[in-house]
Amino acid sequence: MSVQTTLTFKELKQQPLEDIFESVLRYQQILTVQLTNGLEVLIQPKLKPLPTLDGYVSKGWKEAIYMV
Repeated sequence: MSVQTTLTFKELKQQPLEDIFESVLRYQQILTVQLTNGLEVLIQPKLKPLPTLDGYVSKGWKEAIYMV
């Protein structure tokens, strides 16, 4: 589920770019930026889904002896 947030361009300029991108990615949010001329720009994450791997984790894997 995505969260939608709207900021004006003036509000956006007051925040570090890294913080904006981190927030968009962390919270999977869609950020709408309202420009001074009335147009809007959308910033949204585009992440590939994680792959589904074949296999399983056997019972007792925590108790196993591992060589480091």
